[in-house]
Amino acid sequence: MFTHISFDIKYNGDRVIEVNVLTDPARVVDISEGVDLPTAEFTYSVKWVPTTIPYEERLQRYERFPLNPVHLEIHWFSIINSCVTVLLLTGFLATILLRVLKADFVKFSRGEDGGALEEEEAGWKYVHADVFRFPPAKTLFCAFVGTGTQVFALSFFIFGLSLVGVFYPYNRGALFTAMIVLYALTACVAGYVATSYYRQFEGTRYAHSILLTVCVYCGPFFLTFCFLNTVAIVYRSTAALPFGTILIILFIWGLVTIPLTVAGGIAGKNSKADFDAPCRFA
Repeated sequence: MFTHISFDIKYNGDRVIEVNVLTDPARVVDISEGVDLPTAEFTYSVKWVPTTIPYEERLQRYERFPLNPVHLEIHWFSIINSCVTVLLLTGFLATILLRVLKADFVKFSRGEDGGALEEEEAGWKYVHADVFRFPPAKTLFCAFVGTGTQVFALSFFIFGLSLVGVFYPYNRGALFTAMIVLYALTACVAGYVATSYYRQFEGTRYAHSILLTVCVYCGPFFLTFCFLNTVAIVYRSTAALPFGTILIILFIWGLVTIPLTVAGGIAGKNSKADFDAPCRFA
């Protein structure tokens, strides 16, 4: 326990500008358990220091280092301007590519061959019949496509909620909770996309495709999380999640994520979409 306190008071004229309170580490009293409490004498000292800071500017130093969290201002005009620019550039690029490649697609679809055509082939034309062939590991490919679509949908919802002011940089708990809940709710997207593509690729093992879609992202993520959480527990870090929270996450994954993935897989299996390549690839 400190027994001496020093007050450094800065003043300008008859105005107090700043007060700093300091303790003297050389004047302490041990009040731990099992120690006889000695008689303590409390003292203080005051030091008046003149300053040239005006009274109206006394709080400027605290404005530079605020104690309360700062709410970031969202620049809507810049965000909309960037989105419109990206969309316009994407549209221009797509239009140019369609005009350039349209004639080539028509030729390859009709199967026009000839010496002149073979001489003109260059670049992507060498593999025009390969890029549309079904992949050998179609189940794994469809699982990655479905999971990627789910992560994209999850990111879209997270950014949307952030834009409307639901999350703030200092509120990490709400952000992580929303990510877990939204990931579970968007599992139907992964199941539908993966199974729909698997059906277009003429696959027959739909149950294996759905199971792989469920585990292709959660499996490696869960193993990595277990390792990091174990290390945090060993080092007694506050970042370690308690066992009860882990059980809740597993229940959400088992009772929400898996059923929604299966439901999306059933919908994708019954979809009527067929694979339509822009050129022949047989």
